[in-house]
Order: sequence, then C-alpha cells, then structure tokens
Amino acid sequence: MGRNVCVLLDSSMNSLLGVYVDGETKTGKGAAGKAMVDALDAAGIKVYYDVAGDFFRRYAAAVRESLELSDTGQLPEDEKALERVVRQVHDQGPPFERSDRFGDLQKPIISASVAAVAKFEIVQEACGQWLRVAAMHAQAKGADVLVLDGRNVRSHLRKRAADLKLATAFELYLLCEPREAARRALLANGATSPSGSEIDERAAIIGETRQRDRHREVRPYVMPATCIRFDPKQSGVAQVLRRIWEAHTNEERPLPVCLDNTTISKPDMLAAVSELAVAAVRLAQATLAAG
Repeated sequence: MGRNVCVLLDSSMNSLLGVYVDGETKTGKGAAGKAMVDALDAAGIKVYYDVAGDFFRRYAAAVRESLELSDTGQLPEDEKALERVVRQVHDQGPPFERSDRFGDLQKPIISASVAAVAKFEIVQEACGQWLRVAAMHAQAKGADVLVLDGRNVRSHLRKRAADLKLATAFELYLLCEPREAARRALLANGATSPSGSEIDERAAIIGETRQRDRHREVRPYVMPATCIRFDPKQSGVAQVLRRIWEAHTNEERPLPVCLDNTTISKPDMLAAVSELAVAAVRLAQATLAAG
C-alpha cells in the first residue's frame, strides 16, 4: 500500500492534503464533515474547513443586503430583477471569505433565500471558484489538511487548482434513503413522532432537490463511477485504506469511500468516518515524510 501512495504523493508537493465529504441533500454530510474536523484537530493536525452550503448562504445574504431587505423581507418574484442583483453581487466579488459580516447564516430567511439564489448558473460557477479560493486560504494559513464539504470537490479542484498541488487523502460520499432522510430531518426540526404522510411529503421534497442537483447544467451532482462501499459493521479501517489505494492508475488513487447510513446510527457513522479520515491523513503524511 505504501508504494501506491508514494506514486501519487510526490515528496516535492506542498504538504497540504485534501479531505472531502460529499453526498446529496440530507445525507448527513454536514455532521460528518464537522466530526472529521474535530477528530483531525484532536489528533494535532491543523485543519482549514469550509462548507459549500455556507458559501451559498453568504451569497444569499449578500443579495438580501443589496436589496436592503429586513429579516422578514422576501426576494423579488421577478426572476430577471433578481438575476440582476445576483450578477451585481458576483461582479462586486462573491463572498468567499468566512466572516461575521452577515450575522447568523442559519436564520430561516437566509435558508429560504438560498434556493432562489443558487439556481442561477453564475452562482454555481462562483461556487466552483470558491473551491479554489478555499484551497488557497488553507495554504496561506499553513494548514496541514483542507476539509471541504461540497459537491464533487475533488473533480472540480483538479480543473481549478491543479497548480496548487493539493493531494487527496480521503474522499467520502454519504448516502441515505429519502424516507429515512426525511424522518431524521423532521425529528431534527422538533417533530416527536412524524406521521407517514409527513415523512412522505418531506421525502418528496428531498427527492425533488436531489433530482434538480443531478441535472444542473453547471456543476451537477455526480456519484463516482468507482467507489469503495464501506459498512462499519463489516470492514475495518486498515481494510478500507488498503482497498482505496489499490486503484489501477495514479489518477484514481485514492478511490472514494461510499457509506450508506440509512440503517447506521449517527454516532456509529460519525465515529467510523472520523477514524478513517485521521488514518488516511496519517498514512499520507507518513508517505510524504518518507519522500
């Protein structure tokens, strides 16, 4: 396994390593990303972490700011009028930087505005630019590891950040069946015992969002053609690491890991992906150090 890693991670490279978490809406990627960051930090690894969802929330907040909307004000229903403001924000420089400028990005009014703003191609393209900027920020801050939660991060960074010599250590795709994802979302929002009809209604919304993301003209969600399926009840960390580095070409290594958490408890999922992320980074660091 060590020789395979050496082929990809040349000792002349910048030591920045990438850990990426991906998955469709409501698959648990946000919780997984945070858990991996906490585990890496606890292991003494300096991490730079950013989330595509926060980029979109910052963009939506900037659009609302340009329109001088209050916390209850609604975005224009006229799409052409809204697009003009979206382009103005883009031309001023999309809000790549993490800051407290917009206050609480989790406010419901911000979340409700994201869908309307993110549908424009120019915003999706800006999110691709955000990936490169995040990698540059990680390098500037001297991070050991860049952890990104976003759509098909690795493939987009290959196109936009090849000059940054960022090496992938671990790539995770999370899966969850729509009805179970809906049930968990309802429970998280305070429902104590959601009915079957409530679950079906929320599952339909989740399904529609996933379909839209798969068929976007810019940056559609794409599941990797080859993926190592990981069941924490069946496979250990060493076994998974060996398999992801057994790809046929350097370009493929390491293969992404796919974890279906439909029937796995949240604590078990978070423990498994955290352990894998730390082990994958340690392996890559040791290989780089060995030259």
